Amino acid sequence: MISARLPAIDPQAKAIFVIIDKPLHEASILGAHLHSSHPSASPEHRVLMLYFAVLFGLMLVPFIFDLVYWSALKEKFLLWHAALALSFAALVFLRSGLIVEFFNPSLDTWRALLIMSAGIAIAAANMFTRAFVERNCLHPWLRAALLCGAIWAVFISSIHAMSLPWLHPLGSAFHTYGMAPVLVIFICAMADAFARGSGAVRFQLIGWIPLVGAFILQLLSYVLPFSNPTDALPLFYIGVFFQASFTAIGVAERFITLRRERDSAMVRVDELGSLSVKDPMTGLLNRRGLAEQFDSLQSKGFSSLALLDIDHFKRINDKFGHSLGDRVLTLVGAALSSERAQNTAAFRMGGEEFLLMMRGPKALERAERLRTAISRHVACHIAEIDGPVTASMGLVIAPHNAPVPMSLNDLYSRADKLLYEAKATGRDRCLHERMTLFDKQS
Repeated sequence: MISARLPAIDPQAKAIFVIIDKPLHEASILGAHLHSSHPSASPEHRVLMLYFAVLFGLMLVPFIFDLVYWSALKEKFLLWHAALALSFAALVFLRSGLIVEFFNPSLDTWRALLIMSAGIAIAAANMFTRAFVERNCLHPWLRAALLCGAIWAVFISSIHAMSLPWLHPLGSAFHTYGMAPVLVIFICAMADAFARGSGAVRFQLIGWIPLVGAFILQLLSYVLPFSNPTDALPLFYIGVFFQASFTAIGVAERFITLRRERDSAMVRVDELGSLSVKDPMTGLLNRRGLAEQFDSLQSKGFSSLALLDIDHFKRINDKFGHSLGDRVLTLVGAALSSERAQNTAAFRMGGEEFLLMMRGPKALERAERLRTAISRHVACHIAEIDGPVTASMGLVIAPHNAPVPMSLNDLYSRADKLLYEAKATGRDRCLHERMTLFDKQS
């Protein structure tokens, strides 16, 4: 509410005439009244201002939530919705007269701020819709038109706020007429998105119906003859409430959906990453998994490396089939994993070759126990094989506190040579080598 104090009035005066020269906003002039006292002192005014204060606060709530959402999900529509909420909060603060409760702006300043806040709000609405509607649910031309409409809304509002003398005859109708193309673009965009099955536009449609209706009513009041210009303020405030509520619900739903999709995608990526380092048949880590974990295992004291190969595995596949051969590999993986996990790490290197990384004392005894357990484990679960399934093993035991730890390639190469010798000397046995490393300076 913008007010102007009348000069001192003679008690003998019988009438008061107020002349307003070249009004720029006809609807405001039609709603002007004379009051014997300042209307802000009335209880009705205080109740009305309380209502507007609540509405102003409601506009700020989505703004705060959008910033919180943005920290978790970097989507442009969240920032545009924050701009939309903030610009509508400014529009309510200015248009309702709440600004007068805290500041004392001149009429020209108030008018310019009101016009620009309206233009920015409309521009933000266009940009929010452009970013919010799904990519495949809006024609590219309409998406570009929304951007042009946002730029035009700010441009036409800036021209109107400057109060250029040659535009005075049009008054506020200039702004209303100038915004009409933006309204057409906005309605066409939402209709197109709805026709294409957009889920996001549903909340847009419900939220914007009262505000669009208020603008159309305002436009018709300037166009139709014998009608007084109106701002349709009651419908405007109802529309602001609807827009804030339903658009915020839509944003929250879209945020939850995108967050769920992102989390699912991240889980899928983790699963794919796990598959890339894990053997799907045995569940053991594969050669790539060993390469990624070797340095970490070595730093934790896993200094012994054993390389195992199932004896005559090709014969098993040829005689009993690959399906049973796969079962044997699975059981071998289970047998090698039976050792306490904190002291032994088992890997499948490919085919019928497995690898053990071990730490702690008696690595040879523990590795041999696991090797011989393979025969028992397979025999307990597969009765079709007419003979024991054995394995040969080459084991390298290196000191865990060596000044220069051996590389994976060095350990693997030595263990492979021992494995080859074990197979060459009859299979079903373990050959080992205990290494002693010295510092060059000693």
